[in-house]
Amino acid sequence: MPYAIADADATQTIDLHDGGARFVLPTRQLGVFRWLGVALVGGALLFGLIPLGFIITMVRDGEAFYFLIVPLLILLPIALPIALGLFLFAGHSEVEVNRTQMIYTERCGALRKRWRRPLQDITSLRVVGLDDPALQSQSIRPASSGQLPSALSHLSALVVRTDNQKPMHVGIGYSRALLEPLAAAVSERAATFVGSPLRIETGDDADNLAFGHDGQRNRPLTLDDLPAPPAKATALLERNDVGLTILVPPAGLRGAKGLFGFSLLWCGFMVVFTGLTLSGELDLGQTEVWAFAAFALGFWAIGIGMFVFALNMAKRKAIIDIIGDTLVISRQSLFGTKQHEWTADQLRDIVVGPSGMEVNKRPIMNLQIIPHEGKTLGLFSERADDELEWIAKALKLGLQIGRN
Repeated sequence: MPYAIADADATQTIDLHDGGARFVLPTRQLGVFRWLGVALVGGALLFGLIPLGFIITMVRDGEAFYFLIVPLLILLPIALPIALGLFLFAGHSEVEVNRTQMIYTERCGALRKRWRRPLQDITSLRVVGLDDPALQSQSIRPASSGQLPSALSHLSALVVRTDNQKPMHVGIGYSRALLEPLAAAVSERAATFVGSPLRIETGDDADNLAFGHDGQRNRPLTLDDLPAPPAKATALLERNDVGLTILVPPAGLRGAKGLFGFSLLWCGFMVVFTGLTLSGELDLGQTEVWAFAAFALGFWAIGIGMFVFALNMAKRKAIIDIIGDTLVISRQSLFGTKQHEWTADQLRDIVVGPSGMEVNKRPIMNLQIIPHEGKTLGLFSERADDELEWIAKALKLGLQIGRN
């Protein structure tokens, strides 16, 4: 028999032949925010008319194919906001539990995106609000207040934790009333294959306590429990009478995460393309010349911007101090020096999460300082993920905040 989860009229449960199940959630109830999806699709299509018209003109005039590369490159990124808009307006989530894995799918018609986790590696499930640090994301927090719009405050996500992979965030944007029964149903169905239900965390879990091998609480974690830094970490930690200091040196070219080489490739292409155009290979009218100049300047600006950004990632450095219960971070980059300061009671958590950038479809992580009020501060996207986790652990232990 299917599991009864949330609204039986809205949520479907499909039993699989191997004893597993697929849980099909309804379309998200986002209210007026659903129409942001329509705006994204409409804006992307409108913007796409410009390079599309340029392509049609060039094809009609029989121009060489390689001159179509720039407008084609402009068209390709338009697919991302179109897909995002469709998912926001009419998408829904699906969760499948089978003999070997849990599969999370975001679907909108024929469009779909999947994430997978081996079932035996899953350690716990937890439903959290969209403003919870467990989501490890800055994108849903307005910069001005750090709070969600009231129309979205009731929405949540299901966090799936594993032993050796980053948490998987399932069903972002659904209500807790829908996700909590879903977590229970997933946990129960997983027991068919792993022998026992998956652990479901609650807000009462004392994650900041150390546990012995027998599972009994032992003592609060301190800096003495901080593990050794990763083998390739370059950050240096020094303990002193009033707290600690972490020196974060420049990461070098490896800290640019491949962006430095890509920016050089981009600018090299623009040199060749601009040179061919200025040499007279392409016969353009006056209107087309201005259109080409606008596109070329835009692409040159992107290439040069990426180069400067990559160089900044490679050269920036920082000093992190914990003085008593105060955290002070001083950063030095190509653009000057900045200093930030909080007391422990002003901080909600310190986590490692997506910075908003991706390289080869892999999110670049950064250290996120999350205050109770105000904007989350993202730092050190040039560092390796394991080094960021070690720094976050050191700061949380030093300040005794959050879940360690």
